[in-house]
Parts: sequence; C-alpha cells; structure tokens
Amino acid sequence: MATTKKPNLETRKGRRQFVSSDKWEAFVSKQYPGLLDIYRSNPDIAAIVRQGYVQERPTADIVKDIQATNWYRNLGAGEYEYITRTAVGDKAYMDSIAAREELVRSSAKTKGYELPDTAVKKIAADSLKGKWDTATISNAIGESVVAGAKGMAQPTAPEQAPTGLQKTADAAAIRSRAKRYGLNMTDSQIEGYVQSVLTGTMSDQQITDSFRNQAKALYPSVAAQLDAGDLETGVQAYKSIASQVLGIDASQVDFSQDKYKALLTYKDPANGESRLMNASEWGNYLRQLPDWKKTTEAQNRYQTMIDTIDRVFGKVR
Repeated sequence: MATTKKPNLETRKGRRQFVSSDKWEAFVSKQYPGLLDIYRSNPDIAAIVRQGYVQERPTADIVKDIQATNWYRNLGAGEYEYITRTAVGDKAYMDSIAAREELVRSSAKTKGYELPDTAVKKIAADSLKGKWDTATISNAIGESVVAGAKGMAQPTAPEQAPTGLQKTADAAAIRSRAKRYGLNMTDSQIEGYVQSVLTGTMSDQQITDSFRNQAKALYPSVAAQLDAGDLETGVQAYKSIASQVLGIDASQVDFSQDKYKALLTYKDPANGESRLMNASEWGNYLRQLPDWKKTTEAQNRYQTMIDTIDRVFGKVR
C-alpha cells in the first residue's frame, strides 16, 4: 500500500519532531486542507494539528481533539459543519462549496461586478459558516466591491449624491442596529451596508432581516427571541442583572462585546446543547469578570473575608 511521504523528521528525546517549522503550513495545506484556515488563525488548534501529525493520527482523530476544545464548542452551527466536513473532504459538502462559489460569482455579475477568485471563495465559505440568506450574501458582495474589487460597470448613481454627513448618519444608525442584534461589525462591513442602501440593492427591512438571520446563526439559543424582535429586547432581563451586579447603567451592557456574548454562546455542560444561562449562572459568570472586582459588592465581600480570617486566626501584625 502506498504511503504518504512526510517531511523530514528527527528524534528528540524519543519523540518525532519536524527539523524546521517553516514547512508546517505547506504540509497542512496538502495533508489537512480543511484545517488550514484554523491552523493559521488559532495557535491552540495549530498545536493540536502538529501533534496529531507527529503521532501519526488520522484526520478524523485530530478533528475529535479539535471538537473537544472550548473554541470549537463556542462555534455556530454553520462553522461547526464547515470545519467538520471540509476537514475530512466530504464530497457532497465540497460540491456545495463549489455551487455556492458559482452563486456568488453569478450574483456579482448580475449586479455589474466581477470579483476576484479570492473574494468569491471567502464570501462562499463565510456564507456557509454563517448560514447566510441571499440578502446577506448580496451585502457581502457589495462590501467586497467597496473594499476594492474590480468593477465591470458601476451602479447607477442616485439623482442626488449623499453628503458626507448623511453617510455618517447612515453608518451610525446601521451600526447601532447591528449592536441590537449582538453583531460587532467592522467599518468595512458597515460601509458595505451603507453602499447597499445608497445603490438600492438592499431595503431597510432587508438589512434588519440580514441582521436577524446572522444573529440566529451565531446565537441559536435565542432564535425564538429574535423571531419576536431584536436581541436587546429578548434579553432585557439579563441586562438588568448585569447592571445590578456590575454597578453600571443597563445601556452599557452591549451584547456585541465579547465579555457579554458568553450569555449567548453558552452550552449546557450536561448535554452540550446551546441555551441561555439561568439567572444564577449569569450572575456567577459576571462576578468572575475583572469589572466586578471594582464594585461595592466585591469590596464588601473581600472585607467580610478579611474580617472572618481575623476572627479565626487573629490579625497579622
């Protein structure tokens, strides 16, 4: 049976290791192509992949190790499927990626643009990971065009070009709305939405629908709340708890920030299913944040602990 030729190895203290590390990425690209993006972006996952290779473990076992990490448990359903199926070269899924790339390419041409292959592949992959609807894909195409894709034909300009102040106001309004859905968007993403509005490729309702669908893909535990309204309204009670525990105004509790997203990405330790924390779990989590240590509640607790130690052991002099 033919064997895959591996890069040069040497034995160090009884364990096989690569002689030089600069060959790793090229090797991962060939041996584990579905894991390359994660390998590049996450050092912990990269270490698992390298270790798996040194130990001559099959791809399926390496994927299981990755699935056991906190990083993997916090993935959305789309990312979960993308990583699992591309890592093992699932033919049906690879075909769906090719079909999505063709959809992105043809959609861009319909709007009068030709995107480079790198942009097409990125939008296709991101759309599968995020389970995007057509409106979100359309916005991503617009964002890519704004970021510098080569245009075949520019969209028809509005009768009266918007002023810089108007565009700034539109961007601020879109960013504020995105935050209400727990989405922390980059400037280029916001600009993509602004351009979609100005060129008439997306309506105000389509933007809201896009935000809702992105949030449902990222935070499946609050899908029902999102169907009823925006995220802010759905988790208002949790904002009140955070306000009380951290001693801040409720308006400062922004679920687009990583430290508050734990509520939305929580998975039940008993069965691994996504759900919101209960009030007790949420309160305990908040009291582990550095912000809580500055509160009056924290200072009182610390003082109580000191008083107790003094009573039991006597004051240290």
